[in-house]
Amino acid sequence: MVAWGWIFWRLDRIAGPGEQSVLVASEGRLGQGSFDYYYLSLMALLAQKITLIQGVSKLGKIIVALHSFMLLDLGVIALARVYQLVQRSI
Repeated sequence: MVAWGWIFWRLDRIAGPGEQSVLVASEGRLGQGSFDYYYLSLMALLAQKITLIQGVSKLGKIIVALHSFMLLDLGVIALARVYQLVQRSI
């Protein structure tokens, strides 16, 4: 999740000032530092809400889609692991 926060922050900084940003947060404006990006990436995992970060440009939408797919993948892996542990205990 830290890596995704860095990717979001880096792509948004490369894009330029506010009007050219790649991403927008549903909670409000993203700050100049990277903390907001790390925070939103972690909250998307913990709250299981993929709508915390939205892509503005085509690149932003692709990155958010990849992030959402990764969150879904983590959920499936956790569910499969729980199923495997239950099967072993029976």
